[in-house]
Amino acid sequence: MTRKRVQMKYWTVDTREFFFWFSCAFFAGAGPNLAGDAGWVYLLALTFTTGLIALIIWKKTKRKEGIGVFVHFPDELDTEKGNESLRKYAANKMSRLHRDWFRSGPDQREKPADERVDWTIKTIEHRLIDAGFEIGQDPSLFLYLYSHHEEAFILGQRLSQAWRKAKGFLPPLDAEDYNRLVIDFRACVLSSYRGKDADYEIDLRKVLEQKSSTPETSPKSFKFARFSLSADFNTPPPDIQRLAVVIDAFNDGENSDAVWSSAREAAAGKKANGYLITPDDYCENALCFRISVNELIDEFAKKKAESTIGEIIRLVEEENGKLYGRKRAPVRLFIKAPAIIAFAAGAALPPGSRLVPFSATLAKAVYCENDEINHPNRHDLIAIVDGDDVGTQTERNLLSKKLTEAIKYSRQADESIKYLIEGISKVPGVRLLSTGGDSAIFGLRKNSTSAFEETLDKIRKRSNFRVSCGYGPDSRSALLALRMAKTSGKNKTIPYHED
Repeated sequence: MTRKRVQMKYWTVDTREFFFWFSCAFFAGAGPNLAGDAGWVYLLALTFTTGLIALIIWKKTKRKEGIGVFVHFPDELDTEKGNESLRKYAANKMSRLHRDWFRSGPDQREKPADERVDWTIKTIEHRLIDAGFEIGQDPSLFLYLYSHHEEAFILGQRLSQAWRKAKGFLPPLDAEDYNRLVIDFRACVLSSYRGKDADYEIDLRKVLEQKSSTPETSPKSFKFARFSLSADFNTPPPDIQRLAVVIDAFNDGENSDAVWSSAREAAAGKKANGYLITPDDYCENALCFRISVNELIDEFAKKKAESTIGEIIRLVEEENGKLYGRKRAPVRLFIKAPAIIAFAAGAALPPGSRLVPFSATLAKAVYCENDEINHPNRHDLIAIVDGDDVGTQTERNLLSKKLTEAIKYSRQADESIKYLIEGISKVPGVRLLSTGGDSAIFGLRKNSTSAFEETLDKIRKRSNFRVSCGYGPDSRSALLALRMAKTSGKNKTIPYHED
């Protein structure tokens, strides 16, 4: 923190402001009176000293603007150390540029992404008020993002929701009225893309303003295309008509069709291709965008990236209007681009939209189709998944004569286990062998265990359904591992180990 505060019984003293105003008062009156009998030399020296203190404090403050927030969302798979150089870079920059700054980002890696983001939003609100932030005084906030795509997207969504509410420091807004925003909101993504620590900034107000007009120029590599997923992959339309939005910031020399093809297959429910896809994410149509990552970085450097992002949002709303009769219909986002694009998309895309996370572990899990045809029952491991306390909760409601609640809970448990089974069955090398009640048995290949565990963990968090899982080389070892998971805290996945 650049500011130091001293808390007394009834007052909070900002030491920087205290010394500034003390110097001014001393220079104007107290100093000359005290030094009146000490001679003009002493008076001149005293005047010079107090004036110099005030000048230094004023100079350090005058070029600084707003409040900087370092937002860090560590993933459960991240190392503890992380990228220390980027963190130091952010701290140094915030100290130079912003009047006040602080860090925000919970380390509870086991909690769902949306819960960790909510924690951060509450921290930001609290610290802004604590810092004396008020509309009209210094309406600028800078977010330095060091996070994964899913967390960055949810953060953009949550802040967009906060803009529409009266929070003490934010004005109330109508659902579609972005132009009356008083607050100056900017986001900076931390990156080492070109071999050195740097940040690339967007002004979110400009993104939301420019989405209503076609840009005069776009990067040369910027392309987009429309696809009918149901027709292309011969899949039944999902229960809810939905648009998939695919954004690919490609490196020079990459297969330009790879991301579009794999994301479209996943969105159609045909093949996961590394995406943590669930039935709630299946789409009927897709709108795909492509841009060179080098050109995108240049756009950030030239402070022109807002125009490109605004054009993506404009085209998404236009396509939604043509297909579904309303511009603000929720979409599903499939993205391979800097996290700041995910943040801006979360803030600007319609409410109810969701980013579908990509898992490198899941993408590397390969299942040999020919081997599956020749040996349909072949598997290396058995996994048993079982809901935690489902029967106990149902019995508790029945014994309390709460029949309606018991039926409602039982239906929710059935829907949750169905949701889980459909999601896990998409993992390459995983086969559903049996299901009944709140339990399911799967056959696994050894090279699919990491993807299986990661997918199960993501589904737990997304559905908020507690399940235990155990797996091993046979049914007996899988059952013993399941019992170990149940007796060691539940809601865990444990492999079998011989003592």
